[in-house]
Amino acid sequence: MQPPPAYSEKSQDPYAPPPGQPYPPQQPGYPPTSQPGYPPTSQPGYAPPPGAYPPPGAYPPPQQAGYQQQYAPPPGPPPMATNQAVHQQTTVITTQPTTQVLAVSFGEMPTSCTCPHCQAQIVTAVHYEAGSLAWIICCVLLFVFWPLMCLPFCLTSLQDAVHTCPNCKRQVGAFRR
Repeated sequence: MQPPPAYSEKSQDPYAPPPGQPYPPQQPGYPPTSQPGYPPTSQPGYAPPPGAYPPPGAYPPPQQAGYQQQYAPPPGPPPMATNQAVHQQTTVITTQPTTQVLAVSFGEMPTSCTCPHCQAQIVTAVHYEAGSLAWIICCVLLFVFWPLMCLPFCLTSLQDAVHTCPNCKRQVGAFRR
């Protein structure tokens, strides 16, 4: 790749007139900018349409710089005299402890949560109990093939998972099927 040609005085501006000739004069039809009354305020022979401009004095005069509205305090009772006694009252405010309820989704596996009873950070203990699903399947198997009617009580996947706290042994949640 070659560098661009060196800049010479002969090839300064391709649109410039040849040396020794002045630039062409300004074209007629364009008003010179140094004339008085330029730009024109209105075209002669044309009046502004009615209602186009507000009548003079329609708007209030602009505010002066640094102008600020004076503010007077609203009228009210006079300040308290110094010979009157001032009574002070002490108010005691007691607050109740707040309970935070966190949405924990219990499933078949032990879950890490805070026990709502003993407020300890725990991993739940899970045991299984026969729920509605186990009893429905038991009844169906009784009529279809009665020797298998005890099967839902042996399979943990058909029973409800009950989550308990290992500290206080109270029920924390359950996963119902």
